[in-house]
Amino acid sequence: MIPRPSAPPPPAARATPPAAVPTALWDPRYDVRLVRALLRPLVGTGLRPNHLTTLRLLTAVVAAALFAEGEALAAAWVFCLSQLLDHADGELARLQGTGSRLGHLYDLGADFLAFVCLFVGIGAGLTATGGGGMDLALGGLAGLAVAGIFPVRYLIEERQGKAATRQPGLAGCEAEDCLYTLPLVVFAGGLPGFLFAAALGAPLALALAAGQLRRGPPGRQGRPGQRQGQRQEQRQGQPQGQLEGTP
Repeated sequence: MIPRPSAPPPPAARATPPAAVPTALWDPRYDVRLVRALLRPLVGTGLRPNHLTTLRLLTAVVAAALFAEGEALAAAWVFCLSQLLDHADGELARLQGTGSRLGHLYDLGADFLAFVCLFVGIGAGLTATGGGGMDLALGGLAGLAVAGIFPVRYLIEERQGKAATRQPGLAGCEAEDCLYTLPLVVFAGGLPGFLFAAALGAPLALALAAGQLRRGPPGRQGRPGQRQGQRQEQRQGQPQGQLEGTP
């Protein structure tokens, strides 16, 4: 009887590498970390991100109405709350794993309306308290510029990724975090200067965003004249070469 060959020994089990520590839920921004800590106990409840987005929009409208009525200090505190809620909807979606494209669009729309209402409300309030028609015009200018910024930023995000719309920051703070100082600005009597700065800065931010959208992602612009040649090749039906897929 021919002996059957013995089965080869099983391969040695490889050690499973330890799981990496998730870093997606860590954020260097102080207000985001505060909001996330407050939201953790609410993850298993019926609270949803869209509820917080709606509350963010409502508080911004209330703040704008208070500004228009001349209650600037109360309005400033309410808008600070609105700013915190602006982060809360996205953080709750991350904690619950319930993010959606529709929710993101709703969040962008709420932000758009919140800032337009803010600047128009400040301009109306300063005009009503003797500031003259120039304040209302400045508020309208800042509001119109913001109205243009959000659609442009959305297009940048769609074409270049969300990282392309990230705001500049320093030491755990973003550029828009200066709005948390609004109560101090009101208390110090600096609201007219704040509105004037917004009327200058918002159109500039719109111009920069439009330029970023026109340039496209970094590293994809090509050498001078190369993109024009690509468009001519596309019209003639010729191969696009290295620049295929460039917007």
